[in-house]
Amino acid sequence: MKEKIKRTRSVQVRLSQEEYDFLEQKFQLSGYKSKSEFMRIAFFDTLIVKFSTEDMQELLRLVRSISNNVNQIAVRVNSTDKVYVEDMNNIKDGVEKIWLIKSFRACRIFRAFQLDAGGRKEQISKGDTMYLCSRIPDKAAKEFAEVTATGTGRSKVLAQHFIMAFKPGEVTPERAMEIGKEMCEKYLKDQYQYFLAVHTDKGHVHLHCIFNNTNIINGLTFETLENRRYTEKDRSYNKLRTLADEVCKRHHLSVVERPEMGKGKSHWEWDMNRQGLSWKAKLKYTIDQVIKESEDFDDFLRKCADFRVLVEYNPDHKIDLKFMLAEQKERNPRAKMTRARTLGWFYETEQIKSRIAQYQGVLVYVPRSKIRVITKKPPNKFVQDAIDRGNMKLASIAKNVIAEYGVEPDQIKQAAISEYAHSRGLLSELNNMKTEIEDLQVKLKVLRKYRKLKVYGEELKHYGTLTQNYRSTVPFNPESRLHLNQMSETSAVQLIYPEGKNVLGEWNTFDGTSYNYVAAGRQSDLPLSKTHYTLVYANDPQLTATDRITLRYRHAGIMEQDHLVMAIRALGSESPFEHFVEAQTVENGKAEFSIEGALLNRASEVMFFVSPESGKRPVKVELALADGMSGNSNIMLEETAKGLPLQVKVLSGNADDVVMLEVKETAYASLDKDSVDMRNGDNRFTIMIDQSKLDKMALNPITVQAVGAESAPLEFKVYLEPKVELKLKNGTDDYTFVATAPTADLEVEAELLQGYLEEEVQLTTITDVDNAMNIGNGTLLSNSSVTIGHLEHFESPYGKAQEGWNLIGNPYLADINITKHQNVIFDEHKVTKFVYQYNKELDNYITFDMTNYDEEQKIIPFQSYFVQTLAPEAELTVTPVAKEVTLNRRTFDYYTANEYTSVRLKLYAEDKEQDRTDIIWEEGASADFVVNEDAPKFWSLSATANQLFSAAGESAASVNTLPMDTEEVKLGLRIGTPGKLSLRLSRITGFTGDDEVILWDKHTGAEWKLDQENAYEFDITQTGDVKDRFVLKVKRHDTSVGVEDRVETAGYKVYVSGTTCMIENLRGNADIQIFNVQGQLVARDKTAQHNYSVSLKPGIHVVKISENGKDYVTKIILK
Repeated sequence: MKEKIKRTRSVQVRLSQEEYDFLEQKFQLSGYKSKSEFMRIAFFDTLIVKFSTEDMQELLRLVRSISNNVNQIAVRVNSTDKVYVEDMNNIKDGVEKIWLIKSFRACRIFRAFQLDAGGRKEQISKGDTMYLCSRIPDKAAKEFAEVTATGTGRSKVLAQHFIMAFKPGEVTPERAMEIGKEMCEKYLKDQYQYFLAVHTDKGHVHLHCIFNNTNIINGLTFETLENRRYTEKDRSYNKLRTLADEVCKRHHLSVVERPEMGKGKSHWEWDMNRQGLSWKAKLKYTIDQVIKESEDFDDFLRKCADFRVLVEYNPDHKIDLKFMLAEQKERNPRAKMTRARTLGWFYETEQIKSRIAQYQGVLVYVPRSKIRVITKKPPNKFVQDAIDRGNMKLASIAKNVIAEYGVEPDQIKQAAISEYAHSRGLLSELNNMKTEIEDLQVKLKVLRKYRKLKVYGEELKHYGTLTQNYRSTVPFNPESRLHLNQMSETSAVQLIYPEGKNVLGEWNTFDGTSYNYVAAGRQSDLPLSKTHYTLVYANDPQLTATDRITLRYRHAGIMEQDHLVMAIRALGSESPFEHFVEAQTVENGKAEFSIEGALLNRASEVMFFVSPESGKRPVKVELALADGMSGNSNIMLEETAKGLPLQVKVLSGNADDVVMLEVKETAYASLDKDSVDMRNGDNRFTIMIDQSKLDKMALNPITVQAVGAESAPLEFKVYLEPKVELKLKNGTDDYTFVATAPTADLEVEAELLQGYLEEEVQLTTITDVDNAMNIGNGTLLSNSSVTIGHLEHFESPYGKAQEGWNLIGNPYLADINITKHQNVIFDEHKVTKFVYQYNKELDNYITFDMTNYDEEQKIIPFQSYFVQTLAPEAELTVTPVAKEVTLNRRTFDYYTANEYTSVRLKLYAEDKEQDRTDIIWEEGASADFVVNEDAPKFWSLSATANQLFSAAGESAASVNTLPMDTEEVKLGLRIGTPGKLSLRLSRITGFTGDDEVILWDKHTGAEWKLDQENAYEFDITQTGDVKDRFVLKVKRHDTSVGVEDRVETAGYKVYVSGTTCMIENLRGNADIQIFNVQGQLVARDKTAQHNYSVSLKPGIHVVKISENGKDYVTKIILK
């Protein structure tokens, strides 16, 4: 019941007698019984518009000021014949201020918009949002004006406005706001400020969007960018309408069908048409009157003049018909004629002719035979007088009503024009629907004919042998057969037919559940057993709906409290079971059914189900792809993939049930387990796919269904990893081309061997003719390996770290990465593995390890870098593979598994990276600085650079390799620009979830646990070296596992037994990869089990376990 409002406050208002009489008159006309209620409605529902003259006064002041300046400049020019730049700039500044204040009128748009949405907040506004502007209308208008003032144009249009309405009941205000945001993002592309609000005051949800007419990127107006550079079909309102249809269809919402019959209107034209003041509406109304009075089209052209309509008709031109009101021409002699097409499809030549014929058809009757002509008698005088008196009485009543409401005759005429125009629009929609129905009737007729001729058409389309694969849904090879005349009370099934029915046939039992057996709305029914049956007849049973068949079914799984259901469908049907019969009696081990004869009058397929317990809410689950693949409708299967991981999510209901699983496409897909026990959290399973049985050139559908729970089926498609073979059509063979001219055209044929491609195959040339241009030691346009030889080596009195430095360059006209062993070849006894590359953004030298892949490295063409030699006659070879600056998936997996145990720290000033250092832990490494094990720090040449390093003995290192048992590492800084800095953990490898990396700040005593999302911030107040403040502390476990050894880091047990790798204590969603020392992937499995084992060949292997977003890497040795 609605709570009664307590009103305890009163307001007294004094009125003059005239004001009081006016209020009393309004109250009488309102129809309210209570004057208090009338006063409250009038007070709370009335919009108050406040008009401010401040901006107008400021405009007048500026205009007067500029006028005075112009007069003074004119006097000066007349006396001196000179124009000064300063004078023109002053005038320009004044004009800019006028435009800025004038643009504040946009504030009124927002104020009215907010009053409508906020003044009646309970009934109308359901939320708003904005982009690059304030939520407050006045501020938003000023922010719009600031952007408009920076624009390049002088358009008087300050903002654009569109409305998007939804079918009643289809969307909530919240969903409408989300759709509005999506529309604005796609239509405005983050280039215009906008204000978005959702209203509910029209009986349906609709949204308003006001956006700035000026583009914030280039300053051009919306009309210039969207309406004046394109053809009619690409105008902004057509693009908006098309986009709105696409968004609504994607959200499964209704759209306006056949919108091409309509035409867009400006806001002014729409408002004039709404008020009945539009000249276009008047013109259409007048043309409609002419059509009613015309006998044919020629008569229509003649009578237009009688109705003061100017018309031009030229059937030889594409634009054959134009109109104009005579009064419009009188008001504006320069006004142009309006095309019939502009008025709408209903006013084009052919439609006008059709409408005239329709009117004539209504009035003219052509008889099939001769009829007697009856002369029309004059009207009866007394009858005519009665009609005239009645008309006069009606006219008098209408006149009194008009006078009472103060309506002028012109207003009535305009309202009539507006309503007539609306009725014409409805008639146009009806004609459109009629045309659409006729089109559908034609299509239906063609489809019926196609159905009859379809078989013959397919035979004509093919020549030679036609092969088609068809999967039969009829089961074969039953486990057991039972003839109907051999059934007895001890049989598993006993069918009792009505007396007098001599029915012959057999009952067949099949192992496993039937094909596509889950019916819509009955997903919670659980199969009694993984068995299904067929009933086939040897004669016509002649059963009818009045016949009753008794079926007695015996099964050890039947319990007395079960709600047992028998499902029936026609044998061979691809649809789910369609008929369900409940058991009449249920006892332990047996049940009895009474079945309508018509249901078993044909060969049938049968299964038995147990429905959920009465009163127990069935569990509702969701089936989804696991490991980040959710949402993919088409999934590519890698060559080594054996299956896809799936998971069951409980949405509601009892989570203590067992959910059975079924896959529809059993020809090539199966499940690793047939049920999921929700009680122990084991909610993952794998769908196994036999790639050899897939259609290798197509998308193969897979449907997984949950049985015994409410769930929508999981549907997706899989396809093989695409393989394309390229061949030369104009070569000496398929793969060789001999060039005989400076330029050559290669005709390449691409053949898809397997897989599915959503886009066309794009070919890219990555090879060039060898030795096309040689510069120094580099072959810039070559695709062969380039050896940089004769590297200098010299000794230094300052130690090994200062010897043998050479500056060399990128030998290709392409970006390269030389941190992979396939990309660069060198002798580690003559060349160190470290290269130094200057980064102008960081203003520092960055060190890279050529033996360990680093995705951050990229050497652009002509860029130089430092390498260090260890002995004379050193050389370094760069291979063309270095042009591939990224790694493919398998190579990356190997490098990730083969990385060191390491951390990478980066130094930041605010959010700008300054420098980095790498720290590596390795068995047998030295704590002191060792050439080619550690990389010395290359100091920046800039005095303002901030630099980071670690202490390797007494030396500063950019890469510091330490023994595995090292737990503390000293860090150092060289500060060129003091301020607020931070240290961040950029990369960490070889650590597990139990390991810790802690930064100790001796200056503050703080110990800060570092991870990739947790930086440590500090202040440095002066330049110079900071060597004794920061220490990196680590705690980690051993990861090298030998024969019969075990490692239990992060809770895992990884050990070797004979030639088998054993892994225990998995969480249930692990991705396991095992590599040999050559980097080849020798085993990969995704398992939902807690234990895993695999047989391997003798040798050293790297084991990588990926689980719950973390990686664990260890090594094992099999003897």
